[in-house]
Amino acid sequence: MTSSGSGRPLGATTTAGARRSRGYLMVGSTAVMFGATGVWVGMTDLPVSTVLVMRMGLAAVMVALLGGGRRWLRQALRPGVLRRLLLLGVIDALQLYTFMLALRRLDVALAVFLSYMSPIYIALIAPRLLKQRTEPVVVVALVLAVSGIAAMLAPGLFEPGLRAAPDGIALGLVSGLVLAVFFLLAKALSADVDGSTLLISDAAVVAAVMLPLGLVQWAATGFAFSSTDLWAVLGLAVFSTAVSGTVFLHGMRYIPVQHTSIVGLLEPATAPVFAFVFLAERPSVWTLLGGLLILVGAVLVVVFGAAEEGLAGSPEEAVGEAGAAEGRGPL
Repeated sequence: MTSSGSGRPLGATTTAGARRSRGYLMVGSTAVMFGATGVWVGMTDLPVSTVLVMRMGLAAVMVALLGGGRRWLRQALRPGVLRRLLLLGVIDALQLYTFMLALRRLDVALAVFLSYMSPIYIALIAPRLLKQRTEPVVVVALVLAVSGIAAMLAPGLFEPGLRAAPDGIALGLVSGLVLAVFFLLAKALSADVDGSTLLISDAAVVAAVMLPLGLVQWAATGFAFSSTDLWAVLGLAVFSTAVSGTVFLHGMRYIPVQHTSIVGLLEPATAPVFAFVFLAERPSVWTLLGGLLILVGAVLVVVFGAAEEGLAGSPEEAVGEAGAAEGRGPL
C-alpha cells in the first residue's frame, strides 16, 4: 500500500513525518537551551577565550567518555570523513574568533546582528550547494526572524554613539558568513556521522585552536579560578555544549538546513527569558516584540515548511533501513 499520490509506502511516509517532528523538537529545544549561555557566561570573570577552551575541551571529553568515543572511532575514520570533521572544527573556531574580534570593534548589538545574518546566507547558498530549494515560507520566516533580531537590538543599533568601525563591520559580516558555512558543512556531514561525532570533533578542534590565546589571557589574571568560575564552566560544558550541542547537531539530520538556521534563532529569542529569571534583567518592549517575531517565523517553517527525505537516526540505521526497503531485512 502506498500513500496517496506519493508512490511511497505509508509506513515510510509516517516514519519520515516522525523524523521531521523529531528534528524540529531537537533543534528547537536545544536552541532554547543555548539561550541560557549568557547566564553561565555572566557568572564568571574569566577571559572569554579561556572559558571557551575549558567549555569545549570538557564537553568533548564528556561526550567521548559517555559512549561517543567508540562511535567517533567507528564513524570518523571512514574515508574522507575525518578531513571534513577537522575542517568543521576549524570553521567553528574561525567563526568564534571573528565574532570576538567584531565585539572589540563594534557595539555588542551591531556585532550580534551581523553574526545572526547567517540564515540569509544559507537561504542563498543552500539551493546551489545542497540542492535544497528555498521555499516561499522560508523567505517569509526569514523576514520575520531577521526583523525580530533587529527589533531586539533596536535600542543599541540606533544609539547616536554607536561604534561602527568599517573593519568591525567586515568582521561581523565574515562571522555571519562563516557561521552559515558551518551549518552547511554540518548538514552535509550529518549524512555520514551522528551528533556526538560532530560534537566531539568540533569541540576538540575549537579547544585546540583557542588554547594558546586562552592560556595567555588566563595567565594575565594570575590563573585565577573560583568556585563560581567552576560552576559557570560546568554549566556551559554540560548544558550549553555537550547535551544541547550533540542533540542540535543530530537534529539537523532530519530537517532542511534553511529550517535549522531559522528555528535556531530561538536562542536569542529566549535568552532574555533566562536573563529575567536568573539575573533579574527585565526585557524591554523591543526585546519582547523581537522574540515574538522570531517565534512566529520558527512556527511558520515548522508548520508550513516542506519536508525533505528524512535520514535514519544514525548511519548504521540507514544501512539497515535500505535493506528493509528492498525487502531483504537489515543488512
